[in-house]
Amino acid sequence: MGILDSGLEAGVNHNGETDIAKKLVDAAVDSGADAVKFQTFKAEKLVSPYAPKAEYQTQTTGNSNTQYEMLKKLELDTGAFKELLSYSRERGIVFLSTPFDPGSIDFLDELGLEIFKIPSGEITNLPYLWRVGSLSKKIIMSTGMADMGEIEDALDVLAGAGTHRENITVLHCNTEYPTPFEDVNLLAMQTISDAFKVRVGYSDHTPGTEVPVAAVALGATVIEKHFTLDKNMPCPDHSASLEPYELKAMDLLTNMMFDVDEFIKNVPVWRFTREAPYAAIRVSYHPGQNDIDDLIKKTFRLKDAGFRIGIYGIEHPSITDHILETKERCLKLGIDFRTKEFLGEWEGRLYGTFKYEGSVCGGEMKQSECRTTEIIADPAGYVYKCHSDLYNGRNPFAHILDEDFDESKVEEFRPCKFFGDCNPCDVKVKTNRFQIFGHTSVEMKNIESMKANSKIEETSIIINHP
Repeated sequence: MGILDSGLEAGVNHNGETDIAKKLVDAAVDSGADAVKFQTFKAEKLVSPYAPKAEYQTQTTGNSNTQYEMLKKLELDTGAFKELLSYSRERGIVFLSTPFDPGSIDFLDELGLEIFKIPSGEITNLPYLWRVGSLSKKIIMSTGMADMGEIEDALDVLAGAGTHRENITVLHCNTEYPTPFEDVNLLAMQTISDAFKVRVGYSDHTPGTEVPVAAVALGATVIEKHFTLDKNMPCPDHSASLEPYELKAMDLLTNMMFDVDEFIKNVPVWRFTREAPYAAIRVSYHPGQNDIDDLIKKTFRLKDAGFRIGIYGIEHPSITDHILETKERCLKLGIDFRTKEFLGEWEGRLYGTFKYEGSVCGGEMKQSECRTTEIIADPAGYVYKCHSDLYNGRNPFAHILDEDFDESKVEEFRPCKFFGDCNPCDVKVKTNRFQIFGHTSVEMKNIESMKANSKIEETSIIINHP
């Protein structure tokens, strides 16, 4: 590992409670992150007692108290940080914390931290920069609100204090919470890299995971992403953070019908190499759709390049013997091959258990309201609420490249009149937590016979997109 590969920003999402902070460490470990980062500060050294809260803070926590009062409740004492450092080491993840004052810098140095994170707000604080730079540690520096001249000055101070430039990673960052997609400007990373010859990364405040993935493709060597246990918890940063299930959304599920050499060339290995009980790249083998010999060759190419990759096959009653023989062949070759149970109807029998009786291969079509818990997009980028709509090309409600695309809309309940034609993967009981059985992505309510209530009509949306 260089300075760092992927870090999850817990920040103050512990709400001032050590037990919640430990749960955030656990969530970071489960997600495969290299590091988990908190914030070390004393409210009285950070803000005026009379300072009002920022607009995004009042939107999430109200305006009944001052910024000082809010931050005071979010402080962790020195004992808590020592406990979190020990717990993080026990769980096998790098512990980081951003210091916001000289005393906090010295405290974290005494704890033995080898990487220091400089927040955007301190990039023009030259005494602060000198103090951090004099430690000769590895440094990650955010640049929100800074111009190129200020970035250059900060790098000069750090270098003058004794930190070699090769030990500094500069993060492009927009300080708006959350950051609108049109304001992301990932090309700023290239500008910074070209101008200062430093490693670059991206500190993300957008919803979802699409922008961090794009940042990696554009050369980010470090990704910092805010996360929380629950977006609905009180305190300012929860709503702009990812929940644990979203942190695992950066895995790749594919039929591998792409050029693996181009993939290896453009995608960093670290993105798909985290420790987990399953492969980060999971290849679906469907006899008749893709060739197993070709999949094996491509799998070895990616595996030899350092990617964690495995193949999955469905034990359909008509091909169970072939799938099991293929599994045995792959395992002998050293390829992780796992099987999933078949879901659906075959020769008059319904296989699998489902959350909603009659939703799969039902005799009666019903209407309902449903929503997805994940983005489901076709190769052209159109977004659907379920796999049934996707496979039938029915009612896309957005396109992932639309400027006004709001990922949160995938969680809205939408009218549907196709209950009974649900895709088995969407409504099965067994979930995908350990990538053994598939996923459960759709929730439903107000399931009614169309004869009993004809008021709900399916929403059709016309999307104009090239």
